Amino acid sequence: MPSEQTQSPRSYETWMGIEVFLKITAGETKTSLPCTIIGESDTTVRVRIADQWDVEIYKEMILVVDAYPTKDTDLAHPCCEGLVHPSADGACD
Repeated sequence: MPSEQTQSPRSYETWMGIEVFLKITAGETKTSLPCTIIGESDTTVRVRIADQWDVEIYKEMILVVDAYPTKDTDLAHPCCEGLVHPSADGACD
């Protein structure tokens, strides 16, 4: 399995088929999107959301790829909306 967090990778092949959180930005809005990466082109990443919707997201919108939380991870970090904390040292962005 890939490392717990990757800063906007050039290739998303190692994350293919794995449940992740994409930290994405649209204008001034940032959010974390739980999804499974199912495909990739030169400019977009195709993700499946809630096992129902396939959506293409521009790579330039993706800030971080986080591993999907497991029962062994911290799910309650206050700066990350209850998701796995994005930095290895625990510091908030």
